[in-house]
Amino acid sequence: GDRVGIMNRGQMVCCGTSQELKDAHGCGYILTLVLDKPSAAVAARVTAFAKGFFGEADPSGPYGKQLQLALPVREKAQRQFANFFDALDAQKSTLGVEEYAVGVAGLEEVFLRTGCRQDTIISEPPARAR
Repeated sequence: GDRVGIMNRGQMVCCGTSQELKDAHGCGYILTLVLDKPSAAVAARVTAFAKGFFGEADPSGPYGKQLQLALPVREKAQRQFANFFDALDAQKSTLGVEEYAVGVAGLEEVFLRTGCRQDTIISEPPARAR
């Protein structure tokens, strides 16, 4: 298959097929939740709930009423999906979730994640020679 290289600030940060990049950077599924009364506390509570099933859930938001969680693609985590959705359905009102949808992360998620990680690693500009 085709290989993709991702550069950040002129440096190659990763290279591989689409699936290799998604696997390497934890981009499996995106869970989008519509929150009843969005707040940092509600987002933290929903994120902690998801982490209880998957061990990790990378939040993005809330933006308006929407919260997105990046869920892992590992096989062990995939076995938790049925239990997670059953529990989420049972506790939607307690958690403050109106509705939700899940989808497969696209390659753009890999670009965003690798760019954000590199920006936190490269926090200072290189020193200039005198």
